[in-house]
Amino acid sequence: MSTNTNKTYNIDDNKISRVLDSDGKTILEINLTKDNSVTYNELPDVFINALISGEDARFFSHSGVDLQRIIISVINNITSSSSQGASTLTQQLIKNTLLDSSKTLDRKINEIILSLHLENKLTKEQILEAYCNNIMFDGVTLGVNSASLKFFNKHISYVTLPEAALLAGIVNAPSYYNPIRNPDNAKKRMNTILNLMYRHGYISHDELNTALKVNIKDIVKESISKDKTYDYQAYLDIVYKQSLDILGESYYTRPLIIETMLNTRIQSIIDDIQKGKIFNFIDNNQQFGLALIDNKTGALVASMGGRNYNGELLFNHSYDMLNQPASTIKPLLSYALGIEVLNYNSKQVLYDKPYNYSTGESVNNVDLSYKGEILIEDAIGYSRNTTALSTLNSVIKERGINYVTNYLKSINLLDVKKEEYVESYGLGAFKYGVSPYNLAGAYSMIANKGYYNEPYTIKRIIDGSNGKTLYTHHNYKTKILETSTTDILTSILKTVVDNNYYGLGSLKINNIPMYLKSGTSSFDKSVLNKYNYPSNASKDLWLAGFSKQFSFAIWTGFDSVKVGEKNYFNAGSDVRKSYHKDILKYVISKATSEYGEIPYSNEVSKVNIVKGTNLLPNDTTPNYLITEALFKKGYEPKETINPEPLKNINDLELISYDDKLNVIFNDYIVLDLEKENTIYSNSKVYGDIEFVIEINDTIYTSDSPDFYIENQSEFIYKLKAYTRYSKVPNITSSIYTKNFILI
Repeated sequence: MSTNTNKTYNIDDNKISRVLDSDGKTILEINLTKDNSVTYNELPDVFINALISGEDARFFSHSGVDLQRIIISVINNITSSSSQGASTLTQQLIKNTLLDSSKTLDRKINEIILSLHLENKLTKEQILEAYCNNIMFDGVTLGVNSASLKFFNKHISYVTLPEAALLAGIVNAPSYYNPIRNPDNAKKRMNTILNLMYRHGYISHDELNTALKVNIKDIVKESISKDKTYDYQAYLDIVYKQSLDILGESYYTRPLIIETMLNTRIQSIIDDIQKGKIFNFIDNNQQFGLALIDNKTGALVASMGGRNYNGELLFNHSYDMLNQPASTIKPLLSYALGIEVLNYNSKQVLYDKPYNYSTGESVNNVDLSYKGEILIEDAIGYSRNTTALSTLNSVIKERGINYVTNYLKSINLLDVKKEEYVESYGLGAFKYGVSPYNLAGAYSMIANKGYYNEPYTIKRIIDGSNGKTLYTHHNYKTKILETSTTDILTSILKTVVDNNYYGLGSLKINNIPMYLKSGTSSFDKSVLNKYNYPSNASKDLWLAGFSKQFSFAIWTGFDSVKVGEKNYFNAGSDVRKSYHKDILKYVISKATSEYGEIPYSNEVSKVNIVKGTNLLPNDTTPNYLITEALFKKGYEPKETINPEPLKNINDLELISYDDKLNVIFNDYIVLDLEKENTIYSNSKVYGDIEFVIEINDTIYTSDSPDFYIENQSEFIYKLKAYTRYSKVPNITSSIYTKNFILI
């Protein structure tokens, strides 16, 4: 185990970080030189007291590590559901300047050893000065004086008690306690610091009460509109968060060269949309999130964080937002697994009929009706809830519930513990939801023949101070589904667009086939009632899928519901419901450089079948009933369509009167009725059953098994009786013969 105790303490070196696009061009340069650094003597007592009250009450008495605080923290972490830290200011300084932020035992031991060494080399005042010049505020502002200038437009030496408490509170969680972005959170933390200062005797009761009455808006001078915004900011914010996940620190705290997968040409197009330069939005509250992933690399190449994306480290609607995926989950979950496990073909017949959850609760389709037999393309295109759930239930019966939850987890779409999964997940009713980033990544698995690449933005990270490579991304493809499964699902999704289900045909682009599914989420009844929204209002809208080059997911909706605000979509005509389609079509048409369809593998076969069956057509099958379907190799149909056998005539009843002969085919008096709402029926191919009587070489036909023959005056008859199909009269039942005398 290395302790790295020989490190020098050049904490205040000049530093530069750079972020590069996919072509190696610098798109962001951050100078980490502390232009606004301060000396210890410039730090006012009110801030020092606030800082140590909130972060390290025994700072001036411990030796760099607070054993008493560690013991208390361990006890609290065992007995409480929330975690509590125990790092001193010295340890935080070491972590922020000399080590990464990983939670390994090796790093923690290094931190403790280096903290003890630092306490022996520097005075408490020097340590506190270094800390205040190296601490991050709101994720991008380095040093307490820079933060004071940003938030209060004043040097740190002039801050008041509430201002000092606010600054001291931010360091605990810079993004969460950002007073510009999250003023309510910042106010609560400020009040906590003030109460701690009172508890430790730094302020009086009157000072406490006066400071508690101060509002954030009364002291923070900076506004969101003045926040610095870089080009490609929505993408850069994701890079920032992923660099934190990888290294435990970002390019604002350490000189790094970060090579990304950003396509600046595409991101510029999206940036213009975010700024309102391409589309004229009629609703200021409507928001969007779009993730665009390159199918070959699995990398995020562009991101739409939201409209009016001004400032750094904002809430990114493509990456940070979680929402129920609604019906976009159905192809990925029910039907992908139906093809995988149950060996569905691309023209599989499903039965849309009443369905209940295991609790007995009924499941409705959006139109409150049932269509009977439908093809899988109709089930997906018309987004039938019953067929999605019944298919998924059949998969679970075959493989078990763990198979389903493991599958969702493998493509980063399981948002709960496995035991919390419920049946409604099959309809996209997730507990927390998914992001466009992860949904697009899951769809890229279908585009990539069943191989899943976890989405990413960072290709490589280099230490800017010594050129050492700190991280290199490796594409670890995981085979999730059979290639044949994804081929069949791809074929179905293309049909859904080509046949314009729910208006998806409007997204067709010349020579850029699109493979898509839409989704719509509804409000809970309690929300509708509380905010007086229409009962059929929609909460948000999704589009997800892929082309040959890209996979994508786009969401549109509203960040909050408000009384008096139309933060919902009308069930009928609502122009806002088309914006996400227009945006996606525009971006894909501008971004695409690879055209044509996704080719199918040799693991599937194209077979002409009789529509509504799993049978091959014969010479008598009409063309309108013949359709091409994709089958997994080895599961192609072998049998040819044949008519249902006609019943043999065993009981023919003849009754004569008034020169009429009443003929009754008793075998057919009670007919077997064909199932309602079927795609295929025997009569569509061969026609209805005709009842035939031949008397002395004269042929009589009827469509009824009980009919009359007029003008029968002869006495001796030679009779033949049989049935046949009206469209194919050469197919008959056995011939019944009888000689009789008419009396």
